[in-house]
Amino acid sequence: MQKQWKATTAGILSIIAGTWGVMAGVILTVITSAYPPAWILLTPFQTVILNRLCPVAAALGLVAILGGVFAVRRRKWGLALAGAICAAMIPPPFFLGALAVILVAVGRDEFEKPEEPAPPAPPMDEGSE
Repeated sequence: MQKQWKATTAGILSIIAGTWGVMAGVILTVITSAYPPAWILLTPFQTVILNRLCPVAAALGLVAILGGVFAVRRRKWGLALAGAICAAMIPPPFFLGALAVILVAVGRDEFEKPEEPAPPAPPMDEGSE
């Protein structure tokens, strides 16, 4: 396993995009829930859509942060890729997530390989004692 810059860079990009998604999701959820007149210029349909999408952005951000941590540590390539994909779904820094997806995919060989299970022991004969 040769350490290079791709996994680390992808992890940092995922963490940045995930942090954006968590902050925006939580802040907008609190504002739209606690103070509805703040969105008086929006139609009720737009407000309902915004109330539903903000928690989703926060959840995507959490997965992106988790995947970014695993990418920086170079562990669990699948989870790092899932985090980068979630980072790519968070607007407006979706381009950071897109770069993270590319870097995680290209840098797959930088991640730890899963350990091979030990071969089973040969069966012992009962009469050879």
